[in-house]
Amino acid sequence: PWTEDEAFQQTGSVFFAGEKLKEQTDKYISRKFTPYMFLPGTEFSDMKVYKAENTRNIELKVWEPPVAEAVYVLSADPAFGENEHNDRSSLQVLRCYADGVDQVAEYAYSLISTRHLAWVMAGIMAWYGNEPMSEVYYILEINGPGGAVLQELKSLKFQIENGYAPLEEQGIKNIFRNVKQFIYQRPDSLAGGGSAWHWKMTTQTKVMILEELRGFVSNAQFRIRSHDLIEEMKTIARDGDSISAEGNLKDDRVIAAAMAVHYWDTRIRRNMIIQKRTREAEVAKKLKSVIDQTALFNQNMMAAFMGNKQQTRVQAQRLAGVLLAGLGVLL
Repeated sequence: PWTEDEAFQQTGSVFFAGEKLKEQTDKYISRKFTPYMFLPGTEFSDMKVYKAENTRNIELKVWEPPVAEAVYVLSADPAFGENEHNDRSSLQVLRCYADGVDQVAEYAYSLISTRHLAWVMAGIMAWYGNEPMSEVYYILEINGPGGAVLQELKSLKFQIENGYAPLEEQGIKNIFRNVKQFIYQRPDSLAGGGSAWHWKMTTQTKVMILEELRGFVSNAQFRIRSHDLIEEMKTIARDGDSISAEGNLKDDRVIAAAMAVHYWDTRIRRNMIIQKRTREAEVAKKLKSVIDQTALFNQNMMAAFMGNKQQTRVQAQRLAGVLLAGLGVLL
């Protein structure tokens, strides 16, 4: 090995190419994020969100807050969901385009129950889906504790839709309005429809989505902002049919990222390609919107100015008429 990072791999072969991870680090990794922590209560409406005061309390990192007319995908890998070594629940939030996905937020925390994780998911989805014309898609790993998370999300949705008093008093409504769920379909299925809700990890599906993730990391269609995610990717190795982190190291962020990228590529991306919603097109649309708003403002200012001029002329004509009438009377 030439570096300590290469020497760190004990068995198997390196899965994510080191030079590609370095390119990601140089171009996209950002330590400028807003840190948040959650304090759950008895009900979802009691949950409080604060800015984390120190690194130990950070649960959620946000690189890009919600924007209007955007499409997001949220993935969730609950603790001990994908395998018994994952003792940390992880969420990834990616902004979707036709030509790629950008990481905008990441959640990772170990001291959280399945019920509270569902509330955190609902809160994040409500935040990103509350902007005008925005959409949120989510995919949940339902092995083990993931089933309990899904059940709590269903219960919360039912409570909100049926006016459960504590939630109604807080004015909580329509948080699932722009949220859509993943429907699993086997890659070799002949049927057009799906067969099950969300994602249940197996050896075969894990290899599939990690291979997909590696491809999109290599060509930079997936732009990573989390340094912690890059560090986890460095520990991923392939040993025969097994792809995982070495020893007791964690891969929960990597699994959540792979699920999010899979959802985007197999479901969300197609419509965005049809609509030609690339990164460049979205930036141009935003700039055009700003220009249009400026033009409209200037047009309104001009109309107001001309209106004032017209009103001044009318008033002058009326005054002249009054003066002439008065002069006629005097004559």
